[in-house]
Amino acid sequence: MAGPAILGVTVTPEVAHEGDTISWDVLTTPDVSGVQVRVKVAVLNMVQLAPGHFSLAFQIPRSLPPFFRGNYAVDVVARTAAGARATRTVSMTLQ
Repeated sequence: MAGPAILGVTVTPEVAHEGDTISWDVLTTPDVSGVQVRVKVAVLNMVQLAPGHFSLAFQIPRSLPPFFRGNYAVDVVARTAAGARATRTVSMTLQ
């Protein structure tokens, strides 16, 4: 068996600003039971919409301290109920 895989990751917008809502859409193999988005010390759990389809949306605060602005490497981690994992790193910019 090949194990879990991340088939696609969509982040909208790729360049976010204060007050923007960031939407994540992740497609995986059907054996994946959970997906997390990890950036620095934050870990966000995605909602499973259907087997192999996960989603998450959140809003960037309107009064963002300047030191939060910049480029981020965000890890998307998919895992099965048995603990097998697949990871994909995507880039995101916060201006």
